[in-house]
Amino acid sequence: MRWLLVAQDGWGLGHVSRQLGLARELRRLCPSDEYLIVTYSEAAQVIAREGFASVKLPTSQPFVPADQLNIDPSLRIWLSSAIINTVMATYKPHAVVLDTFPIGLNGEFAALLRMQCLRFLVAREVINPPPHWEYQSSLKNFNALLAPYTEGEIDLNIPNSPKLHWVGPILIRGRRDLLPRAEARRRLGLPQQGRICLVSFGGGGDPAYGRLEQWIFQLAEKYPQWHFAFPMPPIHKGEREHINLGNASRFSYYPMAECYSAFDAAISTTGSSSYELGYMGVPSILIPSVSPQQIEDHFEKARRILGEHGGFVVRASDTPALEAAFAAMDDPARLTAMKEDRARLQLPNGAETGAALLMSHMQKLRH
Repeated sequence: MRWLLVAQDGWGLGHVSRQLGLARELRRLCPSDEYLIVTYSEAAQVIAREGFASVKLPTSQPFVPADQLNIDPSLRIWLSSAIINTVMATYKPHAVVLDTFPIGLNGEFAALLRMQCLRFLVAREVINPPPHWEYQSSLKNFNALLAPYTEGEIDLNIPNSPKLHWVGPILIRGRRDLLPRAEARRRLGLPQQGRICLVSFGGGGDPAYGRLEQWIFQLAEKYPQWHFAFPMPPIHKGEREHINLGNASRFSYYPMAECYSAFDAAISTTGSSSYELGYMGVPSILIPSVSPQQIEDHFEKARRILGEHGGFVVRASDTPALEAAFAAMDDPARLTAMKEDRARLQLPNGAETGAALLMSHMQKLRH
């Protein structure tokens, strides 16, 4: 059987990571099936690293100033549609999995809903979808909707339907993939001793990334007893600024989720990694996304993930709030209590439950 998974990433790697999580679990359940990922993401190399073939669509540029566009937006949509139609005609998938946008941001995936195959949607929170997305009317075309949340966590504004399944956050790695602390630190080139704080603001496409890093550099100077670890995100363009701090370093690693045991705390935006941190038990300071691409309530998302005792929500550039939050984390007793809270969280891994659901639908075709 042939699977086609569509990752419609923009600034980050959330779509790619979710589709890779599902693809890995599907492959584990049925290694003889074929898997192909179609993506806009500039980080197609991470898909190959995970052992999957991919087709790269022309990069989406919805927030680039008009004078910086390197391809006419209408032409990009036509090219994407043509590539998708060609893939469907030649690959002939038995099942298609889309993420978030049923027909794409501009209708370029609408043809997928007319093909003779099983169709599934990762149904995330989408605030006020514009009419041309045809969001509600498109949902009926899917065999199942996978909500990447715990049941009742959020109101998806989707009519109650037997097609809707609350599978939990869809993660690229599960707890069984988590490396021992010493090995994780070795792979990342981090000190074996002392407390380490991860500082990550997504896949690297957010134009605010550098400004957020500069903000954390100022905090790191005040806590020399901590080491601050800054990843080099896969889709960042250009060189990262050199870190002139004795207690900070950069590393390159993907997927970072298997190395979260290396960290005692994290400062992160509210992309897909915020669920990974909660799942892997890392106390966190979550910074609600400042990206112009807002389809979900990032502040409420952070509050849901952290609960009452798992960390702090701090808005970008609110320095007093950031310093107060990290001062609390610097207290060993408080940090231990936060780690214990995270250990009790026990989030499900929607990649596992979602893949099992998808495979149950596919079994009907096999027989």
